[in-house]
Amino acid sequence: MKRLNLMFRLCVLWSVFILAGCVNGQSGIPPTRDYYHIVVFSDVHLPGSNLPQKEKAVATLNSWPDIDLVAVTGDIVATGGDKSEYAYARAFFEKLNKPTAFVGGNHDYIYPDSYPINKETGHHVKEGSPDARRLKLERFKQAWAIEEVFYSKQAGKYLLVFLTADHLSSNNYSEMSDRLVVRTYDHKNGVWMNDLERVILSPRS
Repeated sequence: MKRLNLMFRLCVLWSVFILAGCVNGQSGIPPTRDYYHIVVFSDVHLPGSNLPQKEKAVATLNSWPDIDLVAVTGDIVATGGDKSEYAYARAFFEKLNKPTAFVGGNHDYIYPDSYPINKETGHHVKEGSPDARRLKLERFKQAWAIEEVFYSKQAGKYLLVFLTADHLSSNNYSEMSDRLVVRTYDHKNGVWMNDLERVILSPRS
């Protein structure tokens, strides 16, 4: 009887140990994920205001173990996107230790560096020169080490597409140009064929 009682207590103790391990994610079996964790980090307006809160957000993201990608969407810089703002933004996101993808907003390319205000309307003046906007887009690409302002990343069977407004003369705050990226999907191997990627101009309707 004593032996049976001892065996029963050992079984109960072992069951509690196993359950405690499972609750804490320590069952000894490596966890598997059937999802992608993508975080959208938008409109940080760097350096801007509320910097402690922005830095706290980066620290929070760094503490999450299952993030696959952080999509940083514009406006990334606070005003006109001059060299000092982009330098600050680069240093800021160097503190983020997660994979990233950057998408620009109107502040990232559409305003002059000086960020002037139209006294009649009270609105900030947009950059009127296509060449100046083109140079600003080049600055954006250099800042985030990307070859184009539109690009893609693969997430399993999904293709994530990142598009930055790049129109060189539009008065809208956000407008795409007529450029399109054409890619070919290899159905047999289940991959996108980057070597066949090409840029074309879409016809006007």
